[in-house]
Amino acid sequence: MKTKSRSQRNMQFLNDSLELNNLDQEVKFDLYLQSRKVKQITAALDKIYFSSQGKEFKWLKQNPNFINELVDQLLNDSLVVLDGINLDGESIELSMKLMNDIKQALGVVQQITQHDHDQIN
Repeated sequence: MKTKSRSQRNMQFLNDSLELNNLDQEVKFDLYLQSRKVKQITAALDKIYFSSQGKEFKWLKQNPNFINELVDQLLNDSLVVLDGINLDGESIELSMKLMNDIKQALGVVQQITQHDHDQIN
């Protein structure tokens, strides 16, 4: 049986380490992108909620399935990204940021869904 030489084992270890590092960086980037996506959607919903015309707001109130699907998709996408993280400091920080962004998004969705229809201009 042929055994690997020490240099071959070291080379394999380095290759494996680089692959793990690349995967870790991809996951961190995915966390950043998902957080940015959630923030952009939150900002758009917030703008709709505070719009003076109220047309978009009325549409959202009349189409609760859209909001439900939006929230479900955001949560599902976020969970997929969170599933791949390693527990290092940067990943934990990015994960917490994403969770806070989701919390803000859910707050805006709650404002929209609980807003009294008669208060719309």
